[in-house]
Amino acid sequence: MQLIILVSFSLISTCYNISMNRILTIDIGGTKTRLVWFDTNFSNISEASAAPILREFQFPTPNSADEFMSLLLNAIRDNSPESENLTMISIASRGVIKNDMISTRLLSWINFPIVSKLQTEFSNTRILLGNDAKIGTLGAFPTNFRGRGLYLALGTGVGGGLIIDGGLSDDLSNMEFGHIQFLRDGKWQKWQDFASGKAFFEKHQRNGEEIPFDDPAWREYAENLYVGLSVLIPTIYPEKIIIGGGISEYFAKFGGILSDLIEENVWSPTLPIEIIGADESRYTVNRGALIHALQKLDLP
Repeated sequence: MQLIILVSFSLISTCYNISMNRILTIDIGGTKTRLVWFDTNFSNISEASAAPILREFQFPTPNSADEFMSLLLNAIRDNSPESENLTMISIASRGVIKNDMISTRLLSWINFPIVSKLQTEFSNTRILLGNDAKIGTLGAFPTNFRGRGLYLALGTGVGGGLIIDGGLSDDLSNMEFGHIQFLRDGKWQKWQDFASGKAFFEKHQRNGEEIPFDDPAWREYAENLYVGLSVLIPTIYPEKIIIGGGISEYFAKFGGILSDLIEENVWSPTLPIEIIGADESRYTVNRGALIHALQKLDLP
């Protein structure tokens, strides 16, 4: 699966006198950087979930943090009108986020101080930074969703988050689903080592569109997802599960099998659980970053 960077420029006009706020959202992934502009001419935060995309721009994400920073700054300046007047930059990044810094083995970034670097360039702009899977949870669920919702991001790893009554769970804010271990083939393996999108494509060496609906590969993949969900569901009691990440584009090929496995074998007081694929999964994280920014602005 492709890990992404994504940027959105927003002009927000609300009936609550919060007007002309310019918001840039950035989703930092391991393979590419995508800049996306949303049409944010709306008056209520609930409309952010369906905000149309105006345009997008992308570039490959380099392993060098310095090179990345140069490319990002050029992309912002070249593509964001009045970038010097940004109200807020909301960043969602892969990896471990601590003290406004990013650490990710995939990109060989250790304590990359992206917030302070951006703050130097945009001194009057508020900078937000969060983990992409957690921010993606905000983007996956409608802002008016009430209940317990589980988001799974199936990409190079397995990530996700839990949303409760419209907000991210504070108690489980640092959970890492993909690192749960299971004894398989005589050895302990992380869930993401056999259930991620990357694991699927590496095993079958074909894109999802090349694998027909009735291919046994989809049942095997559903069973691999079931292994982890059989632990998560009785633990956190989700009422709804949304599958995101690159492989979610093929949800129709494995989603029904997964739902049947859960309904037949898992105990939970919330059964039956609705399981769906994310809408426009490539943009889930940027929508989440936009919603995260709007929440910080205390929009209604």
